[in-house]
This record gives sequence, structure tokens and C-alpha cells, in this order.
Amino acid sequence: MLNKALNKAHIQEREAQRYIKKGVFDKAVELEKSVIRYLEQALGESQNALAREAIQLQKKRHTAVLLRIERKVENLKQLRARATEATDMSEIPDFGGKTAPVLGTPSSSFSTRSSDKDRLIAKLQEEVLSLRGQLDQSRQENTLLKQRILELEGSVISAQPSATSVAASEDFSLTPLERPQFKNW
Repeated sequence: MLNKALNKAHIQEREAQRYIKKGVFDKAVELEKSVIRYLEQALGESQNALAREAIQLQKKRHTAVLLRIERKVENLKQLRARATEATDMSEIPDFGGKTAPVLGTPSSSFSTRSSDKDRLIAKLQEEVLSLRGQLDQSRQENTLLKQRILELEGSVISAQPSATSVAASEDFSLTPLERPQFKNW
């Protein structure tokens, strides 16, 4: 069951990353929340201390990613609200994709609205770049965590007694090492 929860968490993480790349942040938030739920489930099922530590680190990282995405979503909502306030599109009639001044509206206001749109687009592009940078940072953290897991597993394997000493003691029982099984993509 532990492997099942970890595999589901990993699949959800990959899907969340795809949605971030597409700019669908609300769906990415939803998926990151499900990743955290699966990690909590795996944490409850795990009995190995090293595996529990690794899962806790993953949960901590995903919680941080979730908070960053939620902050970015909130910032984007605020930017959109400001852009809507600054540029009321109902005042500008559509003439085949071209804008024309409304009667009584000075034409200089259109250049202002256009520059507001340009600024908004630039800010949105900055937000997307920032999220992509955070995604890259999260991937690096994930790689470091995987390396740490491998190091911890290696130290556990080297600390295990030899087969002859295990055979000599009759009541000695080792629990199997729990290791997350990730699907290869």
C-alpha cells in the first residue's frame, strides 16, 4: 500500500508540473494538495524510520511548493483585477480587432490603456518566468532529496550484519527496507 500512495503522489506531482508549464495554476494547486494527501497516507503506512524521514521531507517540500503557487495565483488575480480597473473594455467598441475612440474620449487615453496592457502582459510574463524558476528549483530539491534517500539506504545496507551472523542468531529479524517505487516515464 505504501508504494501505491507514493506512486500516486509522484504521478500527481508530474501532472501538477505540466499544468504549471501550461499556466493553469488553479489545477496545479489542486494537484499539489492531492500530492500532500498521498504523502500523508504513505507516512501513516510506513514503518521504516528512514522512509518516514524521506516522506516527511517530500511533504515539507510539496507544502512549500503549494504555498508558492497559491501566492502566485493570488498575485495574478490581483494583477488581473488592477488591469480590469485600469482598462474598462466596455468603453472601447470592437471594430474588427481595432480600437477606436468613443465619442467624448480623448485619443490619448487609448495609448494609456495600451501601455497599461503592455505593462500587464510584461508582469504576467514575469510571473510565468518566476513560476518556471521555482519549478526548476523544486526539481533540483527533488533530485537532492532522492540522492539523500539513496545515501541513507546505502548506509542502512552497509550497517546490516553479514549473513553468517544473522544465521547465528535465531531471534534476529529484519524488517524490509521500504523504498518508494516510481514509475519510469
